[in-house]
Amino acid sequence: MAPQPPTGPKIAPQNDLYTLLLIIAASVLFIGIVYLIARSVQILDWPWSMGGA
Repeated sequence: MAPQPPTGPKIAPQNDLYTLLLIIAASVLFIGIVYLIARSVQILDWPWSMGGA
């Protein structure tokens, strides 16, 4: 018996949408980390020694 071809419509996966959402999520996470570092430096002064001081 020969294999039957798929009968349903071929729908392209929405990879572009998921890629866009992944880029947005990574960007928001990166901006959040930078913001937390900046606020930590403002509140605690510079938490690491500058070396030689």
